[in-house]
Amino acid sequence: LFTLDQVSGLRWTLDERSVRYAGANEICGTGHMWNQGVIPAVGGGWLLSAQCDSKAMNATTVLIFKSSDGYDWTLVSSLLAEAPPGAPPCGSPGENTLVELAGGTGLLLVARCGDEQQLLGWTSSDGVVWQRHKLPSEMRGVMPVAVRMDDGAIVLATGRGGLALWLNADGEGSNWTLTNIGAEHNRLILRNSRLNGSALQ
Repeated sequence: LFTLDQVSGLRWTLDERSVRYAGANEICGTGHMWNQGVIPAVGGGWLLSAQCDSKAMNATTVLIFKSSDGYDWTLVSSLLAEAPPGAPPCGSPGENTLVELAGGTGLLLVARCGDEQQLLGWTSSDGVVWQRHKLPSEMRGVMPVAVRMDDGAIVLATGRGGLALWLNADGEGSNWTLTNIGAEHNRLILRNSRLNGSALQ
């Protein structure tokens, strides 16, 4: 864990206190685990979503931890990052993002299924029990990152295979609108006659 100088914002130092993930070994074992994101938890503390790749199990698991201080984390739930029944198997699952739904009504978890594959979704009221959540079939890509804005809206960005910004204006996780970043960039460039080839170079 690193600490940041609150005045300069530039000097990072390694904290001497170690970080512990209680329950991780039981699920991940000798697998490879890395954190995906941390958000404030309703009622205080923090929630963390992580990814565990286990070659022994030939599976990818999403792990949800909770902490009151950022050092001692306790596993509260885990679920396999696998496609829902009837969908093609995930090609390279795992990368995930966690975001609070509007009004503190619950959580939305979004995970990668694979290149060019639909993203996986789950919702939970407490971070312990999760239910499948249907996302738009066009919502694809890698490294999904969701952020809840101050007005309650959720913005989700995806990478390769779907360079896009998705907006859920009401923050409830159901109704999404897409902005294709590449197409918008090209449209704006073409509208400006001063941005010709030589000017861009």
